[in-house]
Amino acid sequence: MKKHYFLLMLFLVLFPFLKGNAQETNQAITIPKTASTVGYRLQVPETILGDRTTGATGRTGKSFTLSSWVNIDHVTNETYHKGCVIMGHGPQVHMNYNGSLTLCIDENRNLKIISGASNTYAKVFTGSTIDLNTWTYLTLVYNNDNHKVTVYKDGTLVGESGTQTTPLVLFDDDPTIFFAGGMGFSGYCDEFEFYNKALTQSDILTAYLNPRGVAGLQAWYNFNLIDGGSAGSFLNKVTTGDKKDIKATFYKFTGRATSGGLESGRVVEFAPTLASGRTVIPADSEFTLSAPAVEHGNLTFKVDGAVVSAGSKVKINKSVEVTAAPASGYKLVEIYVNGTALVGNTFIMSGDASVTAKFVAENAYQVSYTVQGDGAMTIADSNSAPIENKGYAVAGTQLTITLTPSSGTKLISLKKGTENITSLVTNNQLVVTMPAENVTYTAAFASPYCKPTSNRKSSTERRLATITVSGAKVNGVSAPFTNDLNNNSQPNVYLDKTANIINTTKGDELTISWTIHNEIPWMHYYVYIDYDKDEIFNQENELVSYTYYNAVNEEPVPNSVGEIVTAGQSFTSAPKFTIPADALVGQTRLRFKVDWNSKDPCGNTASNNLIGNNNGTILDYTIDIKGTATSIDNESTNALVLRYDENKLFIDGMKEGDKLAIYNLAGNKVKEAEIAETDVQDLVNGCYLVKVTTASGFKTMKFIKR
Repeated sequence: MKKHYFLLMLFLVLFPFLKGNAQETNQAITIPKTASTVGYRLQVPETILGDRTTGATGRTGKSFTLSSWVNIDHVTNETYHKGCVIMGHGPQVHMNYNGSLTLCIDENRNLKIISGASNTYAKVFTGSTIDLNTWTYLTLVYNNDNHKVTVYKDGTLVGESGTQTTPLVLFDDDPTIFFAGGMGFSGYCDEFEFYNKALTQSDILTAYLNPRGVAGLQAWYNFNLIDGGSAGSFLNKVTTGDKKDIKATFYKFTGRATSGGLESGRVVEFAPTLASGRTVIPADSEFTLSAPAVEHGNLTFKVDGAVVSAGSKVKINKSVEVTAAPASGYKLVEIYVNGTALVGNTFIMSGDASVTAKFVAENAYQVSYTVQGDGAMTIADSNSAPIENKGYAVAGTQLTITLTPSSGTKLISLKKGTENITSLVTNNQLVVTMPAENVTYTAAFASPYCKPTSNRKSSTERRLATITVSGAKVNGVSAPFTNDLNNNSQPNVYLDKTANIINTTKGDELTISWTIHNEIPWMHYYVYIDYDKDEIFNQENELVSYTYYNAVNEEPVPNSVGEIVTAGQSFTSAPKFTIPADALVGQTRLRFKVDWNSKDPCGNTASNNLIGNNNGTILDYTIDIKGTATSIDNESTNALVLRYDENKLFIDGMKEGDKLAIYNLAGNKVKEAEIAETDVQDLVNGCYLVKVTTASGFKTMKFIKR
């Protein structure tokens, strides 16, 4: 009796403590949105993966898995990389999208992975939408055996990276961390798990309900209370193994805002606010499998290999296999579970599941469209029935595209894929035929005015272009010769400067490359090149280097070539031409002219030509051609001799049918003639070039009129 009494009293004394421990409140950490120069993030030292040696205990060449429950309350739509960072591995110093491996969502809440310095690899998993204000279990797997990254959502496969030929490059910054929360993140995190291997889907399904039931678990933090002995530290709930003492710590970052993130100048431990965590689902829960009726096909289901009917109860964590059978003449587009497109044909029961599918005619294809700027686009079929974005139309159907600019804007461009079809639009409407393939249309609208950038340079420090000639010897040296054309340069000819003489021979191939330095917005730049023989080489290239601005928020929108081109960028072209076999021995001219116009992207003439030199900038090189050039009748054009006397120009050896042209040093043709004696009294004093063209070739000479 006394023994029973003692046990009863002991139970009554311990009951409050036993009850409290068994029913520990499930809590989560609050991760506030990054604001300007302040951000917050949970981090775990990378020593959980290994040290920095290259031996068996090192961190490189290893597989790992991160899992976490997150609840994102809104998409922040930051200026750069819209969406938010969720978790990953990277340097502590940068709180942005540039990590060794980062799991994010884009502005459409689709999951996205980014890896490598300067975002070397990125992939968006379209259709993997994360619901706001909803607890979601996300898993990020890196498998070093095949160098692939795989993403799971609530235990269901989302997708994996493309084929990787090299291992994941782990950043070597010190410190480098595993983290949860980052640029743009706003919401909560409940549990963070780290495994030292690449989990299979079966492993992940087990971890979904019980992380401790999976081999390879190195760390598990549940955030029910701050228990690490300091302001923001949490103990590892895995109490065995060599990683048991590694804590997770919440930090406040203070630094400077950078393009797309926050560069930390100060990192301090910070006490996070604890909030109510997710509702833990009992392991024996059952959910309803429903299947609303679909057109042009049917759905069947299997669980553990056995057929189950719609309306059945299915236990949590069970895999459901879906078979979609289209009717004759139709094809399957996608299967949806609770409105989200299913990757593959299986999903995991984590709640009530409503499964449906979309079937379309076998000759139907998808029509997608996007709008940039302030405007709208609608597409209708031949019966005036609207086609929704990412809807389907039968090949051969006539589609009417209607473009509606908002007040104060106009259509800038319309593209079909990468093809610019703006010129086909009449009165903001275009009729097209649906092709036998998926098609995407992109329309851009902009305000009818252009806003200049504030960082334009003065005329004396602005470079227009860099010209490089290679493939021939310059002053006897086989090296490219480069010359900058500056804004303040007047038209220049360097025929008498040996520094610009290019030694070449007939048949030589020269590479003429030029780079336009885009330091002025909204300007069109052109490069003209001609060799002094009937302009046999005339290359025109256009750089559309202007930026449109939206009248309301002054955000740049894509220009007519479909991309934003900002000051400081460059455009390079490198065509080649060959010195003709019938070229004359001696010196001739290779001419470059950089020209532009100052019309803004809306077609209006700018009131102030910021370039300043409306005639363009001209740069001439002398080409010294070696060898013997003989005409077909064995008469060399070297027989042509120029004489100048008393305002008259004489060309000895010029015959009937020969022509001459006189150029000033700006490269402008000032006189033409077909006779050997030409009056040049009307020309101003100065140096001129004379080009005589014969049946066998041409010869260029110079004279000075006094």
